[in-house]
Amino acid sequence: AQGQLMSSLIIGVIGSQLPGPGWFCLGVNADFILPCFPGEEVVASVRAQQKIEALNVILWDGRLERPADGKTLVRASIKTKFMY
Repeated sequence: AQGQLMSSLIIGVIGSQLPGPGWFCLGVNADFILPCFPGEEVVASVRAQQKIEALNVILWDGRLERPADGKTLVRASIKTKFMY
């Protein structure tokens, strides 16, 4: 699969689940480590790394992994901001 398609799975977790309404993405920095092939199962996960209260910003660490061998396919740093 194309790298941006894989990283969109990570961004999708933030966009649909975290951190909630009123947030938007300021930027993404992704490293595409390994390819993903048709039929492979992948798991996307995100974890908050830092909260910058004064700016209403949260920095996230995202990963896309292949459970079959435990390898990381994509690693991403995501920055989100609360607008309300």
